[in-house]
Amino acid sequence: MVTMQNKLSSRDKAVIIGTFTSFLVSFLVLRLSSFSASTMVNSQNYIVKTMILSTTGMTTLDALSTALKPFTYVFISLIFFVLAISLMSFYGYKNDNKKVGVLAGLLSAACAVIIFETLWGAFLAIAVFLCCYYSPQFSNTYAKELKRWVFFRTGSNTAGKVMFMANIVISLGLFFSVLQSQAAYEVAFRHDLTDSMKSIVLSTPGASLLPQDTLNQKIDTAISSSTLFQSYIRWLPVMTAFGAWVVLEFLRNVVLANLSGVFTFILLKKSEKK
Repeated sequence: MVTMQNKLSSRDKAVIIGTFTSFLVSFLVLRLSSFSASTMVNSQNYIVKTMILSTTGMTTLDALSTALKPFTYVFISLIFFVLAISLMSFYGYKNDNKKVGVLAGLLSAACAVIIFETLWGAFLAIAVFLCCYYSPQFSNTYAKELKRWVFFRTGSNTAGKVMFMANIVISLGLFFSVLQSQAAYEVAFRHDLTDSMKSIVLSTPGASLLPQDTLNQKIDTAISSSTLFQSYIRWLPVMTAFGAWVVLEFLRNVVLANLSGVFTFILLKKSEKK
Protein backbone atom coordinates (compact mmCIF):
# COMPACT_ATOMS: atom_id res chain seq x y z
CA MET A 1 0.00 0.00 0.00
CA VAL A 2 1.28 3.47 -0.94
CA THR A 3 2.14 5.63 2.08
CA MET A 4 1.27 9.30 2.38
CA GLN A 5 4.94 10.22 2.02
CA ASN A 6 5.11 8.60 -1.39
CA LYS A 7 1.89 10.11 -2.72
CA LEU A 8 2.39 12.93 -5.20
CA SER A 9 1.07 16.32 -4.22
CA SER A 10 0.07 18.98 -6.72
CA ARG A 11 3.47 20.62 -6.07
CA ASP A 12 5.25 17.34 -6.83
CA LYS A 13 3.34 16.93 -10.09
CA ALA A 14 4.08 20.53 -11.09
CA VAL A 15 7.82 19.98 -10.55
CA ILE A 16 7.76 16.74 -12.57
CA ILE A 17 5.88 18.38 -15.44
CA GLY A 18 8.13 21.45 -15.34
CA THR A 19 11.30 19.36 -15.34
CA PHE A 20 10.06 17.13 -18.15
CA THR A 21 8.99 20.17 -20.21
CA SER A 22 12.37 21.87 -19.74
CA PHE A 23 14.23 18.76 -20.85
CA LEU A 24 11.84 18.33 -23.78
CA VAL A 25 12.50 21.88 -25.01
CA SER A 26 16.23 21.32 -24.53
CA PHE A 27 16.14 18.14 -26.65
CA LEU A 28 13.98 19.68 -29.38
CA VAL A 29 16.20 22.75 -29.70
CA LEU A 30 19.29 20.52 -29.86
CA ARG A 31 17.65 18.30 -32.49
CA LEU A 32 16.57 21.29 -34.60
CA SER A 33 20.11 22.70 -34.44
CA SER A 34 21.34 19.64 -36.41
CA PHE A 35 24.12 19.33 -33.85
CA SER A 36 25.31 15.71 -33.51
CA ALA A 37 28.30 13.47 -32.93
CA SER A 38 29.21 14.10 -36.55
CA THR A 39 29.44 17.81 -35.78
CA MET A 40 31.97 17.12 -33.04
CA VAL A 41 33.93 14.78 -35.29
CA ASN A 42 34.15 17.35 -38.07
CA SER A 43 34.91 20.30 -35.80
CA GLN A 44 38.47 20.57 -37.15
CA ASN A 45 37.19 20.83 -40.71
CA TYR A 46 34.61 23.35 -39.54
CA ILE A 47 37.45 25.49 -38.21
CA VAL A 48 39.24 25.35 -41.57
CA LYS A 49 36.13 26.00 -43.66
CA THR A 50 34.42 28.63 -41.55
CA MET A 51 37.04 30.34 -39.43
CA ILE A 52 39.72 30.49 -42.17
CA LEU A 53 38.05 30.40 -45.58
CA SER A 54 34.54 31.79 -45.05
CA THR A 55 35.56 34.79 -42.93
CA THR A 56 37.97 36.36 -45.40
CA GLY A 57 37.62 40.15 -45.38
CA MET A 58 35.60 40.23 -42.13
CA THR A 59 36.54 42.03 -38.94
CA THR A 60 37.47 39.96 -35.90
CA LEU A 61 34.07 40.43 -34.26
CA ASP A 62 32.18 39.58 -37.46
CA ALA A 63 34.30 36.49 -37.99
CA LEU A 64 33.76 35.41 -34.38
CA SER A 65 30.01 35.90 -34.74
CA THR A 66 29.96 33.81 -37.93
CA ALA A 67 32.00 31.00 -36.38
CA LEU A 68 29.86 30.79 -33.22
CA LYS A 69 26.46 31.17 -34.90
CA PRO A 70 25.84 27.39 -35.37
CA PHE A 71 26.41 26.86 -31.63
CA THR A 72 23.77 29.39 -30.55
CA TYR A 73 21.00 26.80 -30.46
CA VAL A 74 23.24 24.37 -28.60
CA PHE A 75 23.77 26.95 -25.86
CA ILE A 76 20.03 27.66 -25.70
CA SER A 77 19.49 23.92 -25.34
CA LEU A 78 21.94 23.84 -22.42
CA ILE A 79 20.07 26.70 -20.72
CA PHE A 80 16.85 24.65 -20.67
CA PHE A 81 18.87 21.61 -19.54
CA VAL A 82 20.13 23.64 -16.58
CA LEU A 83 16.63 24.97 -15.88
CA ALA A 84 15.38 21.39 -15.51
CA ILE A 85 18.16 20.62 -13.01
CA SER A 86 17.34 23.84 -11.16
CA LEU A 87 13.71 22.77 -10.78
CA MET A 88 14.90 19.52 -9.22
CA SER A 89 17.21 21.51 -6.92
CA PHE A 90 14.36 23.80 -5.98
CA TYR A 91 12.20 20.81 -5.10
CA GLY A 92 14.92 19.05 -3.12
CA TYR A 93 15.63 22.13 -0.98
CA LYS A 94 12.72 21.25 1.33
CA ASN A 95 11.63 17.83 0.08
CA ASP A 96 13.24 14.39 0.02
CA ASN A 97 10.64 12.32 -1.84
CA LYS A 98 12.84 10.32 -4.23
CA LYS A 99 9.80 9.30 -6.27
CA VAL A 100 9.64 12.77 -7.83
CA GLY A 101 13.21 12.54 -9.13
CA VAL A 102 12.68 9.00 -10.38
CA LEU A 103 9.47 9.85 -12.28
CA ALA A 104 10.90 13.04 -13.77
CA GLY A 105 14.03 11.13 -14.73
CA LEU A 106 12.19 8.24 -16.37
CA LEU A 107 9.90 10.54 -18.39
CA SER A 108 12.77 12.78 -19.52
CA ALA A 109 15.05 9.82 -20.31
CA ALA A 110 12.32 8.21 -22.43
CA CYS A 111 11.93 11.51 -24.26
CA ALA A 112 15.67 11.61 -24.99
CA VAL A 113 15.61 8.09 -26.44
CA ILE A 114 12.61 8.91 -28.65
CA ILE A 115 14.04 12.17 -30.01
CA PHE A 116 17.62 10.92 -30.43
CA GLU A 117 17.31 7.42 -31.87
CA THR A 118 21.03 6.70 -31.62
CA LEU A 119 23.51 5.08 -29.27
CA TRP A 120 24.46 8.54 -28.04
CA GLY A 121 20.77 9.21 -27.31
CA ALA A 122 20.74 6.22 -24.94
CA PHE A 123 23.72 7.63 -23.02
CA LEU A 124 22.05 11.05 -22.92
CA ALA A 125 18.98 9.37 -21.41
CA ILE A 126 21.16 7.82 -18.68
CA ALA A 127 22.75 11.21 -17.97
CA VAL A 128 19.34 12.88 -17.70
CA PHE A 129 18.03 10.22 -15.34
CA LEU A 130 21.09 10.60 -13.09
CA CYS A 131 20.57 14.38 -13.00
CA CYS A 132 16.92 14.00 -11.98
CA TYR A 133 17.59 11.28 -9.44
CA TYR A 134 20.50 12.91 -7.63
CA SER A 135 19.63 16.63 -7.89
CA PRO A 136 16.95 16.65 -5.14
CA GLN A 137 19.18 14.59 -2.84
CA PHE A 138 22.23 16.82 -3.29
CA SER A 139 20.06 19.91 -2.95
CA ASN A 140 18.49 18.68 0.28
CA THR A 141 21.95 18.01 1.73
CA TYR A 142 23.37 21.38 0.69
CA ALA A 143 20.33 23.18 2.11
CA LYS A 144 21.17 21.75 5.53
CA GLU A 145 24.95 22.28 5.35
CA LEU A 146 25.40 25.71 3.74
CA LYS A 147 25.40 28.85 5.87
CA ARG A 148 25.90 31.72 3.39
CA TRP A 149 24.34 32.42 -0.01
CA VAL A 150 22.30 29.30 0.62
CA PHE A 151 19.74 29.64 -2.21
CA PHE A 152 22.34 30.39 -4.88
CA ARG A 153 24.96 27.90 -3.73
CA THR A 154 22.40 25.13 -3.32
CA GLY A 155 21.58 25.43 -7.02
CA SER A 156 25.13 25.98 -8.26
CA ASN A 157 26.66 23.20 -6.15
CA THR A 158 23.92 20.74 -7.07
CA ALA A 159 24.20 21.51 -10.79
CA GLY A 160 27.98 21.29 -10.58
CA LYS A 161 27.81 17.81 -9.06
CA VAL A 162 25.15 16.26 -11.32
CA MET A 163 26.45 17.87 -14.51
CA PHE A 164 29.92 16.51 -13.76
CA MET A 165 28.39 13.01 -13.80
CA ALA A 166 26.29 13.83 -16.87
CA ASN A 167 29.31 15.14 -18.79
CA ILE A 168 31.20 11.89 -18.19
CA VAL A 169 28.25 9.79 -19.39
CA ILE A 170 27.63 12.02 -22.44
CA SER A 171 31.33 11.89 -23.37
CA LEU A 172 31.32 8.10 -23.06
CA GLY A 173 28.27 8.07 -25.33
CA LEU A 174 30.18 10.08 -27.92
CA PHE A 175 33.15 7.72 -27.64
CA PHE A 176 31.07 4.60 -28.34
CA SER A 177 28.97 6.36 -30.99
CA VAL A 178 32.05 7.46 -32.97
CA LEU A 179 33.73 4.09 -32.42
CA GLN A 180 30.66 2.35 -33.85
CA SER A 181 30.73 4.47 -37.02
CA GLN A 182 34.48 5.01 -37.27
CA ALA A 183 34.75 3.72 -40.86
CA ALA A 184 31.97 6.02 -42.04
CA TYR A 185 33.55 8.99 -40.27
CA GLU A 186 36.87 8.21 -41.97
CA VAL A 187 35.23 8.42 -45.41
CA ALA A 188 33.36 11.61 -44.52
CA PHE A 189 36.43 13.24 -42.98
CA ARG A 190 38.57 12.31 -45.97
CA HIS A 191 36.01 13.91 -48.28
CA ASP A 192 35.77 17.07 -46.20
CA LEU A 193 39.54 17.29 -45.78
CA THR A 194 39.98 16.94 -49.53
CA ASP A 195 37.54 19.77 -50.16
CA SER A 196 39.24 21.95 -47.54
CA MET A 197 42.72 21.33 -48.94
CA LYS A 198 41.47 21.99 -52.47
CA SER A 199 39.93 25.29 -51.37
CA ILE A 200 43.18 26.34 -49.71
CA VAL A 201 45.29 25.36 -52.73
CA LEU A 202 42.95 27.09 -55.21
CA SER A 203 43.10 30.28 -53.16
CA THR A 204 46.84 30.62 -53.93
CA PRO A 205 47.93 32.54 -57.04
CA GLY A 206 48.26 30.42 -60.19
CA ALA A 207 46.75 27.29 -58.64
CA SER A 208 43.63 27.53 -60.80
CA LEU A 209 45.80 26.68 -63.84
CA LEU A 210 46.45 23.17 -62.52
CA PRO A 211 44.33 20.40 -64.10
CA GLN A 212 41.59 19.29 -61.69
CA ASP A 213 42.44 15.60 -62.07
CA THR A 214 46.06 16.24 -61.23
CA LEU A 215 45.13 18.37 -58.23
CA ASN A 216 42.68 15.75 -56.91
CA GLN A 217 45.21 12.97 -57.35
CA LYS A 218 47.97 14.86 -55.51
CA ILE A 219 45.66 15.72 -52.61
CA ASP A 220 44.33 12.15 -52.36
CA THR A 221 47.88 10.75 -52.41
CA ALA A 222 48.98 13.21 -49.74
CA ILE A 223 46.10 12.22 -47.47
CA SER A 224 46.45 8.46 -48.04
CA SER A 225 50.19 8.48 -47.32
CA SER A 226 49.87 10.70 -44.28
CA THR A 227 50.63 8.90 -40.99
CA LEU A 228 49.08 11.90 -39.25
CA PHE A 229 45.75 11.25 -40.98
CA GLN A 230 45.81 7.55 -40.03
CA SER A 231 46.66 8.42 -36.43
CA TYR A 232 43.88 10.96 -36.35
CA ILE A 233 41.31 8.38 -37.48
CA ARG A 234 42.67 5.83 -35.00
CA TRP A 235 42.29 8.22 -32.08
CA LEU A 236 39.13 9.89 -33.37
CA PRO A 237 36.73 8.35 -30.80
CA VAL A 238 39.02 9.31 -27.91
CA MET A 239 39.71 12.84 -29.17
CA THR A 240 36.03 13.51 -29.89
CA ALA A 241 34.93 12.32 -26.45
CA PHE A 242 37.73 14.13 -24.65
CA GLY A 243 37.16 17.34 -26.64
CA ALA A 244 33.46 17.28 -25.81
CA TRP A 245 34.20 16.64 -22.14
CA VAL A 246 36.64 19.57 -21.96
CA VAL A 247 34.12 21.95 -23.54
CA LEU A 248 31.25 20.73 -21.36
CA GLU A 249 33.36 20.97 -18.21
CA PHE A 250 34.43 24.51 -19.13
CA LEU A 251 30.80 25.52 -19.61
CA ARG A 252 29.78 23.76 -16.40
CA ASN A 253 32.37 25.54 -14.28
CA VAL A 254 32.20 28.99 -15.85
CA VAL A 255 28.55 29.38 -16.92
CA LEU A 256 26.07 26.58 -16.32
CA ALA A 257 26.56 25.89 -12.59
CA ASN A 258 26.31 29.61 -11.83
CA LEU A 259 23.26 29.92 -14.07
CA SER A 260 21.60 27.11 -12.12
CA GLY A 261 22.41 29.01 -8.94
CA VAL A 262 20.56 32.04 -10.31
CA PHE A 263 17.56 29.95 -11.38
CA THR A 264 17.36 28.18 -8.02
CA PHE A 265 17.76 31.48 -6.14
CA ILE A 266 14.84 33.03 -8.06
CA LEU A 267 12.61 29.97 -7.58
CA LEU A 268 13.28 29.74 -3.84
CA LYS A 269 12.86 33.49 -3.32
CA LYS A 270 9.47 33.44 -5.05
CA SER A 271 8.48 30.36 -3.10
CA GLU A 272 9.27 32.10 0.20
CA LYS A 273 7.07 35.08 -0.66
CA LYS A 274 3.98 32.91 -1.13
